[in-house]
Amino acid sequence: MSGRNGNGLLEYYTEQIEHLLHDENLSEISVNPDGTVWVEEMGTTHMTKTNITLTKDDVGNIGRCVAGFSDVTFGEKKPIATANVPTREGKARVQVVIPPATTGVGSVAIRLLRVKSVDLGAFSFASKEAALAENNDHSALGNARQALAAGTMSFDELGDLAMQSKWNVIIAGGTSSGKTTVLNAMMKRADPGERIVTIEEVAELDIEQPNFVGLLADRSEDNGPRSPTKLLESALRLRPDRLVCGEIRGDDANMFLELVNTGHDGSVCTMHANSPVDAIGRMSKMVRRGSPTVQKSEVVDDIRATIHMIVHMKKIGDERKVNGVIFPPLMTADQLI
Repeated sequence: MSGRNGNGLLEYYTEQIEHLLHDENLSEISVNPDGTVWVEEMGTTHMTKTNITLTKDDVGNIGRCVAGFSDVTFGEKKPIATANVPTREGKARVQVVIPPATTGVGSVAIRLLRVKSVDLGAFSFASKEAALAENNDHSALGNARQALAAGTMSFDELGDLAMQSKWNVIIAGGTSSGKTTVLNAMMKRADPGERIVTIEEVAELDIEQPNFVGLLADRSEDNGPRSPTKLLESALRLRPDRLVCGEIRGDDANMFLELVNTGHDGSVCTMHANSPVDAIGRMSKMVRRGSPTVQKSEVVDDIRATIHMIVHMKKIGDERKVNGVIFPPLMTADQLI
């Protein structure tokens, strides 16, 4: 065990995973609410589950260590701590989240900040098209729209395509229209190796991916540590492959758009709306409520650039039906305002 002083402090509080901190092949270490420990090796796309399990006390100890470096209070009323913490090899960016902001033993995300010298010649273009990326390629969206118009694509096939292609999706509709049910069904088509981070007020989502962290928001806190906006910020540090928001209905709309506009493809959220186009209008109102100087046209342009598909659900009799689908990138601003 390392001593309490100097760069060994994090190691002192992470005895069970100390050897992982010093593994030069690792870039990320995560602890999920079920206590399981996952790691990401450099150069890989998915995390791997280890045979290590941490307890609530283990996570709490790590949290208090991190809080000490950031000079913040840590506990039930302030359940999130984030800091850059020195290690023997350098430093690590650590975030700890405990109940009631999440469930189980809590969650830990450790990003190992190592400077690795790589020659420029080690990099290559991802594809021929990537060599000159002047325009966004929306051919898959166009093909899907044509197939839907021709009646040759089912919603099952569309949802599968959206998940496999990591489209950003809004599922809209009225109360009890089937929004969450459809979201759960679509998430079953996502890659089982993905790391999923969810944010919701009540735990309703049924996530089958084993590498999963659920955050629980409290809108009554406004700007507190459990507000949806604060949890969206925290979710970024948990290394999500896909971010899922149970419902957008406030200032979190602006944060959600910012996240999907910064490379977090595959994000999904639900919201109340009367039609697919109405979802854009409502999203615009929510964004502008928090940023009054932003014009509606600017929000619409952001949605066209970031949201691949909007699905509208409706309760018809005793059944929940897909009432409409639009692809914002394929539509003009006039069609969406």
